[in-house]
Amino acid sequence: MKLLRLMKVGLSFLLLLSACQNTFQPQKVDRLEIGTVYQSDGEFKLVDGKRFVRMINESYFDSEEKLKEFRTDNEDFTFYPNIYFAEGTYEKVGNDYQLKILKSVKVEFKNVANVRKKIISTRSIENNPATKYMKLSKEEGYYTFNKKTPLKTSDQKIPDSIDEFLAQYQYEPEELE
Repeated sequence: MKLLRLMKVGLSFLLLLSACQNTFQPQKVDRLEIGTVYQSDGEFKLVDGKRFVRMINESYFDSEEKLKEFRTDNEDFTFYPNIYFAEGTYEKVGNDYQLKILKSVKVEFKNVANVRKKIISTRSIENNPATKYMKLSKEEGYYTFNKKTPLKTSDQKIPDSIDEFLAQYQYEPEELE
């Protein structure tokens, strides 16, 4: 009887553990919708039937101390909080999507206070020749980014264009080390 009760408790524990683990798995995306923001390596969204935007935000530091810790841990003392934003075109080929970046901008902030105040110190805009593309492909019924990272929906809001992105910030040019 004790063995049976122990087995029931053990089985209940395993089921509970399994249920808890499932809540941490990424939400699978089996269909892409225009206007919905998705997370992969950064965020992106399909803006309309031909265009998309992508954003990689590395300006998420809570304090100057956290930024210093990051620089020390990564031995990168020239790192500044930054955001990469790109726009391009996409094409649906079967169930897959091919995304080509046509133009991108990277903005850097001098410090964490300027991130909060939305003051950028540097910005570099590049017109990218579309020689390579990113691929969203369906693997086992859901979409992945470059056949590696499962897509999941994001509550992040991102602008529809580079112009809209840059309009959020005040540009005060300053040379960063």
